[in-house]
Amino acid sequence: MTLIYMQDSLLATHPEFRLDNKLAMARACGVTPAEKDRHEWNLRTQISTWGPREAADAGGLHDYSQREWSGMLSSLYAPRWQRWFEYRLDNWNDTSVPTPDFYSMEEQWTLRTSPDIIADTKEGDVIDTARKIFEAIAD
Repeated sequence: MTLIYMQDSLLATHPEFRLDNKLAMARACGVTPAEKDRHEWNLRTQISTWGPREAADAGGLHDYSQREWSGMLSSLYAPRWQRWFEYRLDNWNDTSVPTPDFYSMEEQWTLRTSPDIIADTKEGDVIDTARKIFEAIAD
């Protein structure tokens, strides 16, 4: 989990790899608040579930357009991995326990809107950030 957050902070150093910037661009395509929300939902859906459960699960399109952007790693992938780790550790030898419903987690993420765009995503210096990550990993 630490590596996911480290990658998130490294990606935050470049505007092209930041979810908040992508969401702002999507929202800028709308005129009314409803249009802005719809454009944001479209972007979030395209980069995560790729549509309704049938398209994502049965259609095999889950994570079809997966992105590794700062903000997305911390707000979608990290909680999803955390849930998977908890599931595996809690049910190590019990194959009868069903897999978590990841689609429902992801669908909730697609329904979020700009007020909860990742506020702690900040640009920083890529060299300084990479150095801090390297030092943390090297220890």
